[in-house]
Amino acid sequence: MLAPVRHDAICLSDLNVHCLDYGGDGPPVLLLHSLSGNTRLFDGLIGAGLAQACRVLVPDLRGRGRSDMPLTGYSLDAGCSDILSLLDYFGLDRIALCGHSFGGLLALYFAAHYPERVTHLAMLDAAVQMHPATPLMTAAVAARLDQVYPTAEFYQAAMRSAPFVAPWDDAMQGFFDEEMLPLGIGAVTTRTRAYAASLAALHIFGESTRDWRRHARSVQAPTLLVQATQPFLMGMPMVLDHDADETVRNLPRATHRRAVGNHFTMLYGQGAQAIVEGVIDLLASPPAPALDPGIALLSCDPSVNDADDAVQEEEGAATPR
Repeated sequence: MLAPVRHDAICLSDLNVHCLDYGGDGPPVLLLHSLSGNTRLFDGLIGAGLAQACRVLVPDLRGRGRSDMPLTGYSLDAGCSDILSLLDYFGLDRIALCGHSFGGLLALYFAAHYPERVTHLAMLDAAVQMHPATPLMTAAVAARLDQVYPTAEFYQAAMRSAPFVAPWDDAMQGFFDEEMLPLGIGAVTTRTRAYAASLAALHIFGESTRDWRRHARSVQAPTLLVQATQPFLMGMPMVLDHDADETVRNLPRATHRRAVGNHFTMLYGQGAQAIVEGVIDLLASPPAPALDPGIALLSCDPSVNDADDAVQEEEGAATPR
């Protein structure tokens, strides 16, 4: 796997952000991790060849991984401001966004509000409506945060035995290694704090399905939705088939693929290969036209497309949260 350039403290106005830069001369792609993820979540995609085809940038989002963890700033708008500052830091006028889960919804929100900065959009197991049990599944996965584990070996054994990581892939090791924070007494905890993930989750779940439909219809960039093929926890997937279909219907220029695995394991092995192939195909399509920033404000007006929302709700396409 390619070794990235590691930026430990990129100063973005009110916080320092940690970011990996895999370099390369291909089109720039910003990978956005899940709610409690970190930069190493995407090691499976890097190993499957994404960094050979693109210039891949992977930040730790605010409050996650090695980035600063302020008590505020976890709204979607604040996340967009952080992305804008990161693009400006690297001198990138436009970029392709690829986000997993929470990162996919943040990428969708950014693409809707800042279309002039986005060439392409890829959403990995994220949709305008997630499974109704998503808050419960998210909480179950985030239960590992803030726990004190007596040794690093104990922590690693606990993570390897978690039901959502089966089957184990060696590329997952980097994610869990990166998550460990030594406490100096032999014990370890997690770098990401539970409060940061919880605050970000509150803002995501605060958007209704109607809101997410509007955001999707505002996206100008060609979009790829990749859906996991297997249940995640308790026999339930994060994205149901009809919600994936609805998302594609609301995105103006969208295609839909599936990757083998669950919400987490899809990022490794055979699933990672399918994702990388899909992203490379997406980047070969004509990018979104460069737009005036004012178009984003018009397209995201809450009064737009209310009639379409009413029709979809009447047809039973989805029920707003």
